[in-house]
Amino acid sequence: MNKLRILQLITLMGILVNCAPDNPLNYVDPRIGSVGLILEPTRPTVQLPNQMIRVYPNRKDYLDDQITSFPLTLISHRNGQLFRIMPFTGDFKGIEALRSAWDQGTEITTPHYYSVVLLDYNTEIKFTPGKKTGIFRINFPRGAEKHLLLNIVQQGQWHKVTETSFAGEENFEGMKAYTVVEINAPAEYNDLSSGDAENKGAILSWNDTSA
Repeated sequence: MNKLRILQLITLMGILVNCAPDNPLNYVDPRIGSVGLILEPTRPTVQLPNQMIRVYPNRKDYLDDQITSFPLTLISHRNGQLFRIMPFTGDFKGIEALRSAWDQGTEITTPHYYSVVLLDYNTEIKFTPGKKTGIFRINFPRGAEKHLLLNIVQQGQWHKVTETSFAGEENFEGMKAYTVVEINAPAEYNDLSSGDAENKGAILSWNDTSA
């Protein structure tokens, strides 16, 4: 009789565990609406609720096979971006030339996590949002020249604070936005603010042994 009661209790516990509600976030697909047949497509932003850091891959829509950058935030829907970044390898040939093919099979998009492989640079980028912040992890290929573009979208500039810290400022619609980028390994800093309107920002570079 005791064995029967124990078996019944274990069975009941199993039923309760199996009936436990799923995390509602598991049912959220940020890609819904990301193909605009008539109107502007929505962007699969990765962010915490009501936070300023809102990251997504910069491309025309979900059918576009080229990613050009990753903006750190939006001014508002359809009203522009601020502070783009883009990892790349090899020589820098201008911001307009920075783009990479990507594969839908390697992209992971959730409300709280994003990752994709930039095929042209054999580089994986991952992002996790936080409160007024976010963490990127970039896996570059071995033996390649490694770079990270810090782009200014509107009007403004980046400047070096320390060997591992860089601050950005952008002016838009009579307002200013600020951000700080901190990296885990010292990088060579190259300022692009030379009067060229098409190349605004800076490039961080690492040799093969430091990153």
